Amino acid sequence: MASTEMVKADTSAVAPCIGFYGDDFTGGTANLANYQAAGLRAVMFLNVPSGDDLERYAADVDVVGVAGVGRSLRPDAMTAEIEPVLSLFRSLGVRVAQYKICSTFDSSPTTGNLATVISCAKKTLGISTSIPIVAACPAFGRYTLFANHFARHKGKVYRLDRHPVMSVHPATPMQEADLRLHLKAQGPLQVGSLPIDCIRDGEAAIQSAYALCASAKDDAVVFDGLEQGDV
Repeated sequence: MASTEMVKADTSAVAPCIGFYGDDFTGGTANLANYQAAGLRAVMFLNVPSGDDLERYAADVDVVGVAGVGRSLRPDAMTAEIEPVLSLFRSLGVRVAQYKICSTFDSSPTTGNLATVISCAKKTLGISTSIPIVAACPAFGRYTLFANHFARHKGKVYRLDRHPVMSVHPATPMQEADLRLHLKAQGPLQVGSLPIDCIRDGEAAIQSAYALCASAKDDAVVFDGLEQGDV
């Protein structure tokens, strides 16, 4: 999830506060449903919408989403896929831009490379601070503790590099559960961590720890999450 303050474009009547890209259609629809459940007016397109489409379908919404296929692409194709969407978000002046990932963190150096996403987001959106990464989804049995990611399978919880499915995934096998190291294997990133004990200490502690990561020039920060309240 990437968040940045930007100047709102004055050439469009569309003024959503959130823009999201879903890295596949299923994830995009789940994201759309979550925003709707939170009481936000949301719409999702299957490609980058034109100005006419935005005025017709998204003139009075809080959230504009685009469902894509980034999770299945090689790095060069990912940039070509994602950059136009992020450019759209910038032109709309969204306050929050989110890249919706799979909660099993499907990615590798050659397929669905998330280092490519981070680099593209920083360049296209002009982000100068650390990008927050929230992979935990406790309702689905996905947990992050001290930057290590876990997933439930048939009633048991496994570290991702020992998960019966994800450790042997044909496209994106998870060989490292520490998401900081997993991301560093995908590109030259400096990745920090915001651990569970800090999150449990409350908002002031979270803000302080995040500021330290930003001052250390971390490209991204992995946020822990064990329960929905943490998320």
